[in-house]
Amino acid sequence: MSEASVCLNHPNTSATHRCAVCRKPLCDTCAILDHGAAYCSQQCRADAIRTSAMVNQALDAKRRTSRRACIRSLVVLIILAALAAAAYWYYKQNTETVNRQFEQIQKEAQQQLQQGKHAIEEHTVNRKSNYKKQIESIAND
Repeated sequence: MSEASVCLNHPNTSATHRCAVCRKPLCDTCAILDHGAAYCSQQCRADAIRTSAMVNQALDAKRRTSRRACIRSLVVLIILAALAAAAYWYYKQNTETVNRQFEQIQKEAQQQLQQGKHAIEEHTVNRKSNYKKQIESIAND
C-alpha cells in the first residue's frame, strides 16, 4: 500500500489492504480475510462469492457449448468423409455408366449453349450492317 493511504474507519492507521470488491483502503483490524483476499464487509465478501459463482457458471456453459460445437464439427466431418468414400466407391463400381452420363450432360449443356447463342444472335442488330459503316465514314471525313 502507498504511504498516503489510510484506513477509512481508522484515519490515524495506515491501510495495509484494499477491499477486493470496492477497493476501499483497510487496516489489519478492519480487513476480513478470506482465501487470500481482503474485504471491508460481509456484504462485499458475499458479493465476491456470488460473482465468482456466476463467472464459474458462465465459464462452464461456455466450455459445454464449445465441446458441443467441436463434437458437431467432428460428426459433420465424418459424414462428409463417408459420403466422399461412398461416391468414390460408386464411381469405381460404375465408371462406364458415370462417364456416359457425364458425356450426355456435357452434350446437353453444349446444345443449350448453342440455342442461347442463336437466340441472342437473332435478337441483336446485325453487326455487318451498313449503318455503322456509314456513321464511321461520316465521322472520319
